[in-house]
Amino acid sequence: MADNQKDKHKTIREEIKHGEEFLNNLLHKHRKLKIHLSATIIILLVVLGTTGFFAFTFGVDNQNKAVIIGSQESVIENQTGQIGSLGKLVQGQTLSIANLTAFTNTQKVTIGAQQTELEKRGFYINTLLTNISSLNTRVASKEAVINNLKDQLGQTESQVKTLEGQLTTTKSELSSTQQKVQSLTPVTKSYFVAAVSGSGGGVIVPMEVKFVGGTGIISIDVHNVEVSSTAQDSIRSAAIVAQQVTGIGLSGSDTTVSFVHGGEGVVSIDGPSAGAAITVTMIAAIQGKNMNSNVLMTGTINIDGTIGQIGGQQAKADAAKAKGATRFLVPKGQLVNVTGLEVVEVENINQAISLIVS
Repeated sequence: MADNQKDKHKTIREEIKHGEEFLNNLLHKHRKLKIHLSATIIILLVVLGTTGFFAFTFGVDNQNKAVIIGSQESVIENQTGQIGSLGKLVQGQTLSIANLTAFTNTQKVTIGAQQTELEKRGFYINTLLTNISSLNTRVASKEAVINNLKDQLGQTESQVKTLEGQLTTTKSELSSTQQKVQSLTPVTKSYFVAAVSGSGGGVIVPMEVKFVGGTGIISIDVHNVEVSSTAQDSIRSAAIVAQQVTGIGLSGSDTTVSFVHGGEGVVSIDGPSAGAAITVTMIAAIQGKNMNSNVLMTGTINIDGTIGQIGGQQAKADAAKAKGATRFLVPKGQLVNVTGLEVVEVENINQAISLIVS
């Protein structure tokens, strides 16, 4: 915009310059007209003087004088007409000069106003340039801060990775320490399993899981209880799932699962139906948590942690009610009705833990 104004001013200055040159030409012509007029008047005076001189000297007669005077008058009239025309021309040129002078003055005022406006805009542009320079400085400062923060972030990320590695090492050391402590200090946890007596009725048998320092041996101790080979296999599966859930290995401990029937006769744990209860008891022992003896359960345990179906669920539920339990957990799809006992279906070991372990 400033460049356009400068071009416009340049054009106006050139027009004023041309006008001044034209005005000077008119003034020059005006002076020449004045000189010509003065010369004409002098010629007239010379003619008149000459005429009088010749009339006086040579004694020209009246008729000749009249002819000469008439001729001179005609010349004077013609010269007077020319002088009038020149006067009008001078008057017209003077008016043109006045008009050009007024126009020039107007243009000068306009140029002055435009120059003032250009100066204001130039000041505004300089202010904007100063502000832009200041902003660029601030941006550069902020960029430096950002780069510094990025460097700090990179250092922090490196420190975090280092700490994560240290944390992993610490967890491993903690797990190893826990295993060592566990191997040095016997840990026991008591619970119950639901079984079937020789007469076909349900019975609740006390159970105890004990960990002592060793080499990972799993053994069974029974009193008035018969445990089938499939039941023994379910104990091994329970140990595997317990290690998966807790994240703590049992290779440095010997595990003993005891079943004691204090009543008359011998009860049989035939099959893997006690597997889920044994798994929950092992997990509570490893984690050092308590178990709610008012909640009993039955069901097999699978390696993936799911709970499988069993037989004799009605008799076992009745026995749990007689034992004083308020809630009895059964595998999904084996719901039974027992007055005064809440029977709940569970699909996996985590659901059972949430209802038994506290």
